[in-house]
Amino acid sequence: MFTFFKISVYTAVVAFFILSLITLSDVFIHSNQLRFYVLTVIAAVIFFAIAFTGIIIYKNFKNIYEYISKDNEQNLAKGSIRKLLIIFGLIAIAITLFTCSLCMGLLERMNSGTALFG
Repeated sequence: MFTFFKISVYTAVVAFFILSLITLSDVFIHSNQLRFYVLTVIAAVIFFAIAFTGIIIYKNFKNIYEYISKDNEQNLAKGSIRKLLIIFGLIAIAITLFTCSLCMGLLERMNSGTALFG
């Protein structure tokens, strides 16, 4: 169960890092007004912060899972944490699919010569 959660969260974090880099690369590709540059950089920083938050969430769940796995008396907690890992893993897969489709849309927009903002 933990490997499913681990893989799904890693893919979501990588997708957000890629989205951040794609958004940031728009600043260097297109010439635009300064306020649109600032908006693009702010959007890239927000995506980067979301990815970093995903890493923190993963580490917290990893610590909780390891702590509960060590103790033999907490069978109810083990079942609850497994259900939480499944739910958050499925949420991470949905976020990954949405983020990847957003990345593909941004790449298509950049290929057509249109800036992200402006």
